[in-house]
Amino acid sequence: MLPSIRKTGVYSTEKSEQSKIQESYKMIKKFYNGSLVMVFKDLEFLTETSVHNISYIVRSNKHFTIGIDYFLLEANELKKFKKENNFSPWIGSLIVISKQGVYKLIDLLNLSEDVVRKIEEYFKIESPVSQSKAPVLEQLQACKFIADDLKMGEAIKMSIYRIVCEKNGIDTAVVDKIEHNKKLNMELKDITMKYGVYLLEHFTTNEIMDMKNQWISHNNVKSEKVKSYMIRLFDGIIKISTKIKKTA
Repeated sequence: MLPSIRKTGVYSTEKSEQSKIQESYKMIKKFYNGSLVMVFKDLEFLTETSVHNISYIVRSNKHFTIGIDYFLLEANELKKFKKENNFSPWIGSLIVISKQGVYKLIDLLNLSEDVVRKIEEYFKIESPVSQSKAPVLEQLQACKFIADDLKMGEAIKMSIYRIVCEKNGIDTAVVDKIEHNKKLNMELKDITMKYGVYLLEHFTTNEIMDMKNQWISHNNVKSEKVKSYMIRLFDGIIKISTKIKKTA
């Protein structure tokens, strides 16, 4: 199995299926974690460079990093990839190469302008809304840190976020989702603050402690993180109430 992956970037449990792929090949867009990727066969088809040579370059060149420039898909990751991209069920392991990895190959293979244009066109295809947005969200988070550090306005931040989405072929609606979540978080924080003030103004420290104990005994919250947050919230209010009582 491993020699097969090293040579071709793919391991198939059916020899007939593998030969069928080699006989006639169609270029179809492929997505991994919401981003467009290629397999070695795509690159062989476009560049007329053998799968064996492409695999050797990617896996032996120190400038290619696994997990960034290319990914070895197995088990559940491979199962998800095959389902989302209508891949052959016989494939038991697969290497996919990211846009960044493909462009590193372009520099190394000295490809013609026509081939480069075809690759660029491939990566301009928009990803479906149903695809995972995780890699893009990580980039957006990085942009946020930079924008906050430079004290950029919200409008400029949103423009940067949209540029990141467009360059990754992701629906810019994800930006609106982030903005919506941000407003929702602000509203929740505001409600939490008002609730805390209400408890401090209308109940004694002992009464708030009783509320905390009742909540712990009767709550139906399954998330341990939520439970922990609520307990910390009550403890914070109790601490403030105690200080107010001492001051009074």
